[in-house]
Amino acid sequence: LVQIGAGVTAKSDDDKNWHEIWKASPEAKKIADVVESGSFSDGIKLVPEKVGTLKFDSRYATSGSKQLNLVIRRAFVMAWRTPEYNFTRFLLAIFQSVIFGLSFLQLDRDAAGSQLIPSVLFLSGLSGSMQMTNVIAPLFKARPVFYRELSSGLYSEWAYHLSNGIVEIPFVLASGIIFQVIFYFMIGFTASRFGFFVLANYMFTFWAIYTGHAIVAFIGDITVALSVPPLINTLGNVLAGFLIRKPAIPPWYIWIYWINPFHYYNEGILVNELQNQPFYCTPDQFIPFQNPNPSQPCSSLDNGSYEYFAGPNPALCETCRITNGNQILAINDIGLYNKWINIAALFGFALAFRILGHIGVRYFKKLDR
Repeated sequence: LVQIGAGVTAKSDDDKNWHEIWKASPEAKKIADVVESGSFSDGIKLVPEKVGTLKFDSRYATSGSKQLNLVIRRAFVMAWRTPEYNFTRFLLAIFQSVIFGLSFLQLDRDAAGSQLIPSVLFLSGLSGSMQMTNVIAPLFKARPVFYRELSSGLYSEWAYHLSNGIVEIPFVLASGIIFQVIFYFMIGFTASRFGFFVLANYMFTFWAIYTGHAIVAFIGDITVALSVPPLINTLGNVLAGFLIRKPAIPPWYIWIYWINPFHYYNEGILVNELQNQPFYCTPDQFIPFQNPNPSQPCSSLDNGSYEYFAGPNPALCETCRITNGNQILAINDIGLYNKWINIAALFGFALAFRILGHIGVRYFKKLDR
């Protein structure tokens, strides 16, 4: 190789142009004649006449089920050998649940609790939405291998994309239940309603992760891809109906409210936890007011859904503004209806972004040249 100029120095010892020498040689002419005529000088064909045109039933050497089985097994092996991603997932689950649990430890169902419970339930969505960002780096790391093996016909796009979704399931279930148990019972929510919270939190988390998959499928640059989840999370949180009540959302933004997974998650867990739940006031939480008709007892006053009680002064009455969780829902502009509609909506969002991610993997390949 050094002699003909193909070594590490790319220079030959005698400065001859061996490429041109080969092109002008009788050996090169002989090979060109064989290729052009299709046969050697002794009459033997390059391709025997009995050999027909090669045809394959499929682009891939194995069936779809075999592809999926092999790619799923490999995805689990890769997850085991590169534990950073799932370690971060479990670390966040423990850290967030303990921080929230200690900050809102065993909330009472009093007037103060009626204000804090919607807030802490709203914060529970962070456990899922943060995973939208966490999933991006591992997928970018694995993408060059996917493109190489896809071009070689080892497996199809759908097998790769489906395996990426399946391999997430056991890790999401394991890390999710850690967060849910610590968060829910440290704060003191109703044990009999725990199942719905678990299901809603899982659906929301899967939506966030599959949205991250879709972002990677459509965007070729990791820096740009990492900037998309904060935008989605910001819009989702602001327009979920909690930070800005639904009636106060500007009309040009209201469409985001109706297609917002944050809205359906927050609304569902609020209805689950607060509907028909009793609340009370401690002695210092009653609100005093002047009895408009001192000749009548305070309990006879009628003013909507509030209850009135006699105060220490006969001319004064006291009221406990929140005595039922339904009142908190009304304050947050949340109607009393079937909460399972929210679960169906979250499932639909997760499925839609899963399909969107497959479209991106199938038709929007981002190859670095």
